[in-house]
Amino acid sequence: MEDFLGADFEIGDVDDSGHIAQEDFNSCAIASQRMILEEYGEYVTEDALTDIALENDWYNPDFGTSPNDVGNLLEYYDIDTHHGVGVSNMMIELIKGNKVIVGVDSGELHGLDHVLEDYIEGERADHAIVVKGLTENAQGETVVIINDPGYPDGAGIEVPLERFEDAFADGGYHYIATDNPPTGFVNGIMDTIDESLSSSQISSFARTAARTIARMV
Repeated sequence: MEDFLGADFEIGDVDDSGHIAQEDFNSCAIASQRMILEEYGEYVTEDALTDIALENDWYNPDFGTSPNDVGNLLEYYDIDTHHGVGVSNMMIELIKGNKVIVGVDSGELHGLDHVLEDYIEGERADHAIVVKGLTENAQGETVVIINDPGYPDGAGIEVPLERFEDAFADGGYHYIATDNPPTGFVNGIMDTIDESLSSSQISSFARTAARTIARMV
């Protein structure tokens, strides 16, 4: 497996760039979309995005954004998106360079929930974050790199994959991804692919990579 991915594999972006903190208590999905907009060269304030979302019933200040409406602000600025489900499928998006927003249980994500919380309150996602990539930390653990808008210092946070999966599960493993990567995206794995390959061949390669990573953890 190390021959396939390299001892220090990287998927997506594994740095701490692009983080923007949310400005209101329930605006995590708006801030997450704002982060992605900036990656595509669209610089918009949260106030402006909030106005657009309110006008279109995509946001309620008391409850936030419905999972079905996450991505609408990206579409508003002509960035095509789609919804998906599953950890492996999310990995494929990152391998392709697409940008990803997921819904998570914020307490589980940061290891703050009581062990019985899911049984008492039920599984639910209460927060939106940007997933930047996956890599291996100094201890040899696979970690997910996230930008969490809920924290002013939430840039490039490393979350162990198992803990991320638990938090992601509470949102039904639902994610939103862009259809295409930003201009100039570079990925260590995708660099090994011949540019002449068809999109279906690239998808097959990405699925193989995602399954390989899943077996590593």
